[in-house]
Amino acid sequence: MEEFASVVVSTNGIGQIESLRDNYVDFISLEERLFHLGMKESYVTYNHHGTDESTMTMAMDAICTGLFSMILTLGVMPIIRCERGGAPEMVGRKLCKLLEEHSALQGKSSHNRPVLVIMDRNLDLITPLQHVSTYQALVDDVLDHTSNRVEFDVQSDANKSMRGGGKKVTPVRKKLDIDPDLDPFYTSQKFNPFPEAIE
Repeated sequence: MEEFASVVVSTNGIGQIESLRDNYVDFISLEERLFHLGMKESYVTYNHHGTDESTMTMAMDAICTGLFSMILTLGVMPIIRCERGGAPEMVGRKLCKLLEEHSALQGKSSHNRPVLVIMDRNLDLITPLQHVSTYQALVDDVLDHTSNRVEFDVQSDANKSMRGGGKKVTPVRKKLDIDPDLDPFYTSQKFNPFPEAIE
């Protein structure tokens, strides 16, 4: 959207635009092949014994809307697979109904359709136990981040010199946007083990 806006401004085309809408933006794309639905505390919501049925239904609807938006953005009708019973089946059925009602993907099926697997995180036993030591995982674990903006504190040179004088040293808060499409180091090193990435 920012790129589109800068092109419109640079070509003096603002007068030709009557309206502009964001449709199907219920997911956050962090990289070309990585997205999330931006649902905080979702695991707790689904698994808390005090979650009522209306809250659970709203959460399932939000998941369906996010997956639906992602599928429409990709423009390819996936093969949807989910386990029977429980939340995965509920999400799968709602998503199939949404896709059937939407005309944009009618006739878009092909022999090379992606597979969308919907499963309960409680059945995924290996992911919480296995923790990779890649550069991307380290950034996720160590630094504060929201979407692709990383924030961290650094000691400035002036602060370092004041430390001996007994004055309180306040760190400087830095912000860095990681754009995987424009950052060649991040793109080439994100899946490498951390010791290799820093060499």
